[in-house]
Amino acid sequence: MVKMDRKFYNLERREKDHNVRHLKPSPHRHVFRPKIPEDLPDRKMDESLRSYEGSTDLKRLLSQFEGVEKTIFRMYYLERKNQEITAKFLGNTQSYVSKHLQKIKKVIELSNLRQEDQSKREAYAEQQWEKFLEQYRTDDDEDILFDMFRCICGPDLQEVFLEWFYSYREYSKFCLQYLILRPFEHCTDDEFDRRLSALVEWQQLTFCLQFAEHIDEMQWLYIALCEKMNTRQKELKTPPSHPDEKKIQREAEKTARRLGLTVEEYIEGRFLPKIYERLEKRYTDFRRKYKNVVVVDENDPRPIQEQIKEIFGDGPEPKFRNPEFDKK
Repeated sequence: MVKMDRKFYNLERREKDHNVRHLKPSPHRHVFRPKIPEDLPDRKMDESLRSYEGSTDLKRLLSQFEGVEKTIFRMYYLERKNQEITAKFLGNTQSYVSKHLQKIKKVIELSNLRQEDQSKREAYAEQQWEKFLEQYRTDDDEDILFDMFRCICGPDLQEVFLEWFYSYREYSKFCLQYLILRPFEHCTDDEFDRRLSALVEWQQLTFCLQFAEHIDEMQWLYIALCEKMNTRQKELKTPPSHPDEKKIQREAEKTARRLGLTVEEYIEGRFLPKIYERLEKRYTDFRRKYKNVVVVDENDPRPIQEQIKEIFGDGPEPKFRNPEFDKK
């Protein structure tokens, strides 16, 4: 059996060697090398492409090339064909392929820089999330934007979103990190309109009624949440279970029993006041940082004008004036 194995192995190897054309066999481990070393993709670029393999990033990179450059990219970097073979396939010269490869290389390098920048931003977003959990705030006040978003949403719409997240924590993290990373900053108006029109009818109507007049951050976060919810609906069919709710309820009951209170008394008398105290400190710091912004307490029964006077003091009634219309 060993003799037969050696005999057929050698025959198979010789047949394989004879089928290879235009390549000189190397005496080392039967590896065959191209005529020109420069025809192989350079190592650095090859390593960076390996990190893309099997990912959506590779599809995004491919989408940046069209026509001949897309073919050259596929053959040279993905199929590992040399310049000579690529040129023959295209029916052109090797210098033609080489010129296009220089352009492709610049695009790949730029894409790598963007990927590194994205990784840094994601690490920063994760760091801000940890800080938010510790201090209930973020450096650039995305937490205030998140509060503003929740206020615009109202409890009913928020409940609809929350139903398709695994926990309130996951929902908060999604919203905060979206506001920190701000992926919408490089999007065009056309893209916003396209993504809005792709939403279901009730989501489009809700946008028109509640978000159309608000700042970009609120509008884009609403679109992102609707898209996330629609994707989850297709994937899961039924809303995910929320183990956190039962756990929180059990903890509240346990703490209330220990303090000799009912659950409602504990939440209304102890838990919520502490939360409000932390929020008040956060808003005070926010007002100190941005002196031209006023945060009005929506639960205060007094008119807004009265609250503003309390913050800024009594003074002349502000009037709108646009110099452009002075002479008209």
